[in-house]
Amino acid sequence: MTSHSEAQHLIAEVQKHGATIYADAGKVQIKGASKLPAPLVEKIKERRDDVLAVLTIPRLPWQLERLLSAASCGVLNVSLRGVPDSTRYTLAWSACYLVGDRGEALKRLWEVYALWQESKN
Repeated sequence: MTSHSEAQHLIAEVQKHGATIYADAGKVQIKGASKLPAPLVEKIKERRDDVLAVLTIPRLPWQLERLLSAASCGVLNVSLRGVPDSTRYTLAWSACYLVGDRGEALKRLWEVYALWQESKN
């Protein structure tokens, strides 16, 4: 299991126990930590950096998350002017967003989203 997927698993375990886990000022915070088994709390402490990395992944607006989901599932059927493969285009700009080129990535993703919405009408 990769450190990223192990961190996601730990976060899911916290949520299954009815607690909330989040990042705040560079620290992992847990509301309802008293509901968690001690071994789970220890694993979270051991993997703190990995858990924090997952909790602080920048999120796209929900509309663009839907677009990304459609692209990753292969159901993005949008014809873009000058772009032969809208799925790869969307996935590439989503990756750019994650690594920090947010301004240009958001602009391109909103353009694809608008075309996608037009194609559905």
